[in-house]
Amino acid sequence: GRGFITKAVNGCHTSSLTTPEDKEQAQQIHHEDLLNLV
Repeated sequence: GRGFITKAVNGCHTSSLTTPEDKEQAQQIHHEDLLNLV
């Protein structure tokens, strides 16, 4: 829903502010969230 889209957009914005390691971890968590939605 909208909450997920907002979360994804916010995640992208925060990822650009974090270190590469945090960005990778965030992507992994985001991927797990996508799997949970299916």
